[in-house]
Amino acid sequence: MNAKTTSSKLHNAAKDIWQQYHSHPFIQKITDGTLEQNKFAAYLVQDYLYLYEYMKVYALGIAKADNEETMRLFSDSIYFMLNSEMNIHRKYMQQLGISNEQALKTSMSANNRSYTSYMLHCAYQYGVKEILAAILSCSWSYSEIATEIVKNNPKAKEHKLFGKWVSDYSSEDYAANNQDLINFFNKITAKSTPQELERYEEIFLRCSEYELDFWNYAWEVGNKKSNQESLWKIMRKNKKSEDETLAEDNKEDKNNSKQAIKEAAKPTVEAEIITEPKQIAADEIIEEISEQDNLEKVEEKTANSKENKTEDVKKSSARPVIKEAPTVENNPEEDNYQGTTPKSMISNARQRAMEAASKQENTSDNSRPMSDARKRAMEAANRAAIETPEKNAVPMSEARKKALEQASKRAAEENDKK
Repeated sequence: MNAKTTSSKLHNAAKDIWQQYHSHPFIQKITDGTLEQNKFAAYLVQDYLYLYEYMKVYALGIAKADNEETMRLFSDSIYFMLNSEMNIHRKYMQQLGISNEQALKTSMSANNRSYTSYMLHCAYQYGVKEILAAILSCSWSYSEIATEIVKNNPKAKEHKLFGKWVSDYSSEDYAANNQDLINFFNKITAKSTPQELERYEEIFLRCSEYELDFWNYAWEVGNKKSNQESLWKIMRKNKKSEDETLAEDNKEDKNNSKQAIKEAAKPTVEAEIITEPKQIAADEIIEEISEQDNLEKVEEKTANSKENKTEDVKKSSARPVIKEAPTVENNPEEDNYQGTTPKSMISNARQRAMEAASKQENTSDNSRPMSDARKRAMEAANRAAIETPEKNAVPMSEARKKALEQASKRAAEENDKK
């Protein structure tokens, strides 16, 4: 270690504190593999909560970075913690019967809360250099502690409970990631002023003291009966829950097996008896619907036919009916009338002929004899009405022609008699 670098100066300033890590009973018990499980569980949960806040300090380093290299350094460290260091804790908690939800609901210890709050305060108040001074006391010390454990007891990496913890923190990957932080810190603080170096040292020492308090908490909390019972209660509860779940699964599997045996024992005829009436009922419903559709189609056709007939009747009744016009006085203006009303559809000549015939038929014995000239005029008008109807007149039927001819003939005969 270069004594002239910033990191070496900080490490030398904190050597008395760091020496207490190696001699701490908690670390010594991990080294020889005799640490009580409840103490390790208490430490593990608090360290798990600590890491979430610890990564926020790194995130603030990204926010305050002014170049890509600094951003990448902090982001790579966050990725390493999320995908490596945090997984160590999750696997241990699973092994100890502590769920992730239970760990996150656990209250942070006073020491833990004070420690993380101090680092976040430094990150918000200062810059990247101060952030590195704060986080190095943790990452650097863990690498050194685990390396010292392996040095004192190489078999510590093989311990069934603590072996994974020792192996990961003493691994080359963890050491390399930690060394990158140290090298970058030395690089950006190489030209720092004495006042700045003093501030880095103050932060580093304060965080180193917090680390020592953290080990003290982990050791002492396991010695307290209430905390010990609480931790074991959680582990026993989870163990019981797992056993109950396994028992329920086995019971369900047995029930499913019994049901499967019963279903297999049922004769195939039973299935046919059950399904056949359903099929018949369905066919009957379909047939009934078809008949109903046909009936509705016939009724609809009949209704349409009735409606068509009704429309024909309405149209027929709407046509004008030619009636004999009543006897009216001769009006010269009407001779030239060419309208479309029923009255105009009877020619003037025909109308005059009908009026003349009617008057002649109703003439009494005292009536004046018809002159030859008048008779000829009436016959001429009648012939004109029969042979040459006006343009807008309705053609005269044969029956009506005969009726007019007979009326004219009778009128002539009556006149001759007189």
